[in-house]
Amino acid sequence: TLETLWMGVPVVTLAGRLYFERHALATLEAVGLGDLVAASPEQYLDRAVALAEDRDRLTELRTGLRQRMAAAPVCDGPGFTRALEAAYRQAWHRWCGGAG
Repeated sequence: TLETLWMGVPVVTLAGRLYFERHALATLEAVGLGDLVAASPEQYLDRAVALAEDRDRLTELRTGLRQRMAAAPVCDGPGFTRALEAAYRQAWHRWCGGAG
């Protein structure tokens, strides 16, 4: 999903219950495209058909997906690293018995 969106190709997904069935959902929501996530097979078909018929939206998505991805938290390596380091510090302080 990440690579597909980076290349400017919109994705419609059917969200499941397990992690691997929800990965595309998390990615689409992170880039502001939660409306392309379906909760049922019928909804998936409706959303895919609606997107395919909306030429203006397809054009907008195809030309702007890379910029949208680059601006999203999913591509913020430094921000992710800071948050991960903070979580490590907090876990270390808890393990050491400190307040953190």
